[in-house]
Amino acid sequence: MTDRCSTFWQKTRRFPPALVRILARHPRGKLLADDLIARRSGLTINEVRLLGGAMEWQVTVLAMERFLQACEIDFENRSQMQRIAAYLRKSPKWLHLRNDPEWKNRWHPILVMVNKFKLEEFVASNEFKKLSAKDQDTTNHQLTIVLRQYADLFKKKRHE
Repeated sequence: MTDRCSTFWQKTRRFPPALVRILARHPRGKLLADDLIARRSGLTINEVRLLGGAMEWQVTVLAMERFLQACEIDFENRSQMQRIAAYLRKSPKWLHLRNDPEWKNRWHPILVMVNKFKLEEFVASNEFKKLSAKDQDTTNHQLTIVLRQYADLFKKKRHE
């Protein structure tokens, strides 16, 4: 992921609400709580949870703005977007999610969806086409693994 997006709207496509939500944390610390995001944004906790699990911005511009501000993500802050892009390029461990009690039932499924989204986006990009055949095979293998995880999540949900 690079910060080569030129418009706000392109950034909304590259950073779906679920990705914004899992990036929302205290500086170098714990995940921001839903109730804190709700208080800051004026959204209900349920709206924060629904939006934070969504892969598209299907809300009003005002709700989007409030959610982004409450999550402390500013698409127009170039240095912040560059830091986020650098963080995501490093294959983060997401410890602030893994250490949360809701890791298994909430954050892991969201992270799998986000990984699927980002890998599919990359495979469709010009950057992917510039890779060597070996690197393309590695990326396709990673996508296959993520797609299996994605399918497994839905199998588990059907059996619950």
